[in-house]
Amino acid sequence: MIRLGETLGKARVELRDELGAAQAALRSEFAARSSEYRTETHQRQSPAPAIVSGLQAGNARDALERDIAETTKVLKREIAASAELAARKLGAELKQTNKSLATLARKFERFDDRITVQTRDRIAA
Repeated sequence: MIRLGETLGKARVELRDELGAAQAALRSEFAARSSEYRTETHQRQSPAPAIVSGLQAGNARDALERDIAETTKVLKREIAASAELAARKLGAELKQTNKSLATLARKFERFDDRITVQTRDRIAA
């Protein structure tokens, strides 16, 4: 039972590390996409003429802000979906682990009962 508890603890730590790594990977991907998008948008919006009127700059800024907001929403949805999937996997693994622990506990109780009965029989004999 102790080894089973240690194994379960190890599995939880590994799963927590995997979730942390996935979160870090998603954050870095989010940052990379964001910087790519900014660079791409900046290149698209960079004016060919040296002088841009204030109205054009304001419109470009507004369009850029809308695009960034939309991209942020999409990325947040992707992150949420990924986190939900990871939570489902974790839930399924924990459910399976709990079933295994319950089965082992029942087996241990039966074993303990058998040993107790055998010990009493030997003492009585």
